[in-house]
Amino acid sequence: MQTFETHRIEGYAPLENYAALSDGRSVALVATDGSIDWWCPQYGLTPSV
Repeated sequence: MQTFETHRIEGYAPLENYAALSDGRSVALVATDGSIDWWCPQYGLTPSV
């Protein structure tokens, strides 16, 4: 299994190290190390968590 190390600045990875995952209602930003750094459970309807 391949692992990735993410260099973080003030707790956040560089923007190019993120992928957006969505099901059409919610969206999350996932870093290359697998951490979910931002998640909005119902896109556009509630504040981010």
